[in-house]
Amino acid sequence: MKNEIISRRILRGKMYIILFVLLLLPNIVFAEDGGKFNIGYFGFSWNTNTESPSTGDMEIDLINFGLEFDTGLGYTQLGVELSLLKFWITSNGNGDYTNINNRCSLLNLGIYLNLFGFKIFKDNVVNFALFNKINYIHVANEVVFKWNEFIYSAGIRSVIAYDNFYNLFCIEAGYRNATGRSGFYFSVNLDMGVLFLLYIMGKSDKE
Repeated sequence: MKNEIISRRILRGKMYIILFVLLLLPNIVFAEDGGKFNIGYFGFSWNTNTESPSTGDMEIDLINFGLEFDTGLGYTQLGVELSLLKFWITSNGNGDYTNINNRCSLLNLGIYLNLFGFKIFKDNVVNFALFNKINYIHVANEVVFKWNEFIYSAGIRSVIAYDNFYNLFCIEAGYRNATGRSGFYFSVNLDMGVLFLLYIMGKSDKE
């Protein structure tokens, strides 16, 4: 019985490793051409505006592409990002995420300019950048296209990246306009591969 439990744990551990490698592999392949790709990000944002109470969003970005170009002006780099699908799960400001304006957006495009950065540890880089991004073609719960809705965001962000091509962690703060409602927001996003690794580590500690 004891050997069976150990075998199951070893098999589960191998499956975790294979899945984690599959999450990271696309980043390594695209990195050689100066591109970025990852399965997705998971995060939270806090939003406030003058027309409605503050809200909190759970955000999930799936299938993300990116390209980065040297500007020739010292450290600065210009980047373009595209997410094929972004889910927004919005609360009423009191932590209630049940059926409160849940939606997804199909066109998610952003540009950014890395201003400066520095290395931490061996291959990890922290970048600080200005950014602009737009989220458009929103689809609500009832599968209705909201052609008149958009979210425009601009501000400053800090990214922790592995070897300058694989974003591990991102913090953003700045201005946000949600279909004409202006306000400010703050968000934190973590790569799903890293999140999965943290889950495995936490589960292993409990066992």
